[in-house]
Amino acid sequence: ADEYGKYNMQGLKFGDTVMLEAWRDGNDMDGRIYTITAVATDLAGNKTTKSATVIVPHDMRK
Repeated sequence: ADEYGKYNMQGLKFGDTVMLEAWRDGNDMDGRIYTITAVATDLAGNKTTKSATVIVPHDMRK
């Protein structure tokens, strides 16, 4: 889920694409940090989890 509870993608399959929208609340001045976590389970019930962090700094325009 994102910081604002807007997105929570579930039920993706191998090869699916995850889209990341660079959106923030206008009052949020510290930029954005996204954590994308994938959990894969095989037919035997074995699970593995991997995460990637995407940091999008706030622009420095005045």
